[in-house]
Amino acid sequence: MTIDAQISQLGLTVWGNDSPAAEISQIGLTVWARLPKVTTYYVWPFRILKPVKVRAYRIGTAKAGPIAADGAQQQWSRTDGGGIWRMDCSFNIYSIDEVRALRAWSSYLDHGAQAFIMPLIDLHFAPRDLVGGELRKPGPTAAASDYFSEVAAYDTPIVIAEIVQAAALRATSIRVQITQGSAPRGGEHLSINHPTAGWRMYEVGRITAQLSGDIFDMDIRPPLREAVTIGSGNPPVEYDIPRVLMRLHPDTAPQLAAGITNFRVGEQLSVSFIEHFDAG
Repeated sequence: MTIDAQISQLGLTVWGNDSPAAEISQIGLTVWARLPKVTTYYVWPFRILKPVKVRAYRIGTAKAGPIAADGAQQQWSRTDGGGIWRMDCSFNIYSIDEVRALRAWSSYLDHGAQAFIMPLIDLHFAPRDLVGGELRKPGPTAAASDYFSEVAAYDTPIVIAEIVQAAALRATSIRVQITQGSAPRGGEHLSINHPTAGWRMYEVGRITAQLSGDIFDMDIRPPLREAVTIGSGNPPVEYDIPRVLMRLHPDTAPQLAAGITNFRVGEQLSVSFIEHFDAG
């Protein structure tokens, strides 16, 4: 039975097979099922709701194996696929526009049911190059008054990089060419916009090799969320504003309601977001 048939059958079951309304329900549900499903993920309005503090880390578990009879060292392994990203963010909400944006996004996030793109303003740690003796500086980003934007980028790129070697799903090493920027040291965050998994964020561990002046092998965590292929164009690597597909942590959803006292706005909020994965 096709998906359309299953949904249509659901309508018949609800209304009753002998009810004239069942035929109407069947037609309506069948048409609805055939509509194209378009998912748009908006970017957190980081200009108007700028976190004053962000802690980005991966949550998960590691499990210890048994100790060998000969006294060999106990083996540990991760059992979570590398963990999922969590961001704990603190905000100072002091203006009417900030409260409006917060309310609008509280409605949009729907207690964690709706996924979105969360940027990490991490440029201080990106491998920037020098321009006129100073680190390359960013230009403006999207307008601060735009609550729901699909863009998170500086008008002029700061670091330009791409993956130059194919890598398998769950690989923990990638080869990156940085055509504008400096040599990475480790500890940077980067993102890849995967064709299926969407925006995913990685943390650079050790730089294992420098193959030429601008090509580097680096260890990353978590392991790749999706295989990387090299085709007509190499996959870009985002260092300027790393971002990841996330949801609101349901336990912190009430924190999105800013308090108003005597018609005055002033609130310090702490909210958590967790990485999003589709169920199927």
